[in-house]
Amino acid sequence: MVAARYWLLALTLTGASGLALMASDAFAPLGTLALTMVCAGFCMMWLGMRVFLGLPPRWTQAAGIVVTTLLFLIVFSGQQRAVNVISAISQVMPVSAAIMTISKSGQRTSGALTSNGAGYLILAGQGSEALSNLLRLTGHLEDAAYYTAAPLFLVATIIGGTIWNLGFVLMVTDRFRSDLDAIAKTDELTGLLNRRALREIMAAFDASPRAHQKMAIMMADLDKFKAINDTYSHAAGDAALAHISAVIRKVLRREDIIARFGGDEFCILLPGRSRDEARAVADRIAQAVAQNPLIWNENVIYLRMTFGFSAWDMQTAKTLTDMIAEADAALLQMKRGAARPPIAATPQRPD
Repeated sequence: MVAARYWLLALTLTGASGLALMASDAFAPLGTLALTMVCAGFCMMWLGMRVFLGLPPRWTQAAGIVVTTLLFLIVFSGQQRAVNVISAISQVMPVSAAIMTISKSGQRTSGALTSNGAGYLILAGQGSEALSNLLRLTGHLEDAAYYTAAPLFLVATIIGGTIWNLGFVLMVTDRFRSDLDAIAKTDELTGLLNRRALREIMAAFDASPRAHQKMAIMMADLDKFKAINDTYSHAAGDAALAHISAVIRKVLRREDIIARFGGDEFCILLPGRSRDEARAVADRIAQAVAQNPLIWNENVIYLRMTFGFSAWDMQTAKTLTDMIAEADAALLQMKRGAARPPIAATPQRPD
């Protein structure tokens, strides 16, 4: 994961800044270097977050923050109150940017919420640090009052920073969990939902059928699939399944659901559509399949599909599981020649 490299560099910079700060008593410029490294570390955390969310890193903005921080620290070197303000603001800026990045992404996972919550805690600590030192500079806050509250600002920043990093770890964990769930529910060959995912959809529908007004169910089968395997190879058969899946998806609406039911059979759920409307969809699919043959090793393989239908509405006592079985039975009847397919597609080459 590329984002992890950014975060590792951020932690390295932050850790090295501690060593530089410890040695700054012997060599004062190391203090300026240390605070600049802290700023750079926070910027790298922000850039890593952008990369993690699939956004391009904003190197120009990050470099601008770091360089500006360094210049101001050099100019105001030896003026501790001003240095405190500059250091605090240099941390507030990348943390604020990270919070905005996560918020705009729409992430609502535990990791995202934890990261943003910790980010606000850092902002509270460093924002208070900057404000209190500005008040000291203008003579509106006594040093005694500042030194009483300063440990609280530091604690808020340390705790916030620790939880912030934990939030990033949780976001990675959430991503892995989501990816694993997607892999478990996706057919590797076609990229469609697999039978496990379809079973979950069926269970959810059967648990609350009244949430739907009507639904058409369509079972689809690739004709003479065995002939394609025998004539051109099993690799060609796999390519035919992947090809036909892509063709079907272009015909369906976004809200329609298609899953590979097994072998060369597909299950298509059409929310809000009747049986007759499903037949019209099948006609369009059959036409699209006929007009888009598979090109395999310079061979043109013409494909054709057979369909079976059923429909559910609020007056139907059967479950979605029952209706899928009914559509599957209708498909088998079509395959046996008891009824004609919804449209006569171009004959296949392999016979």
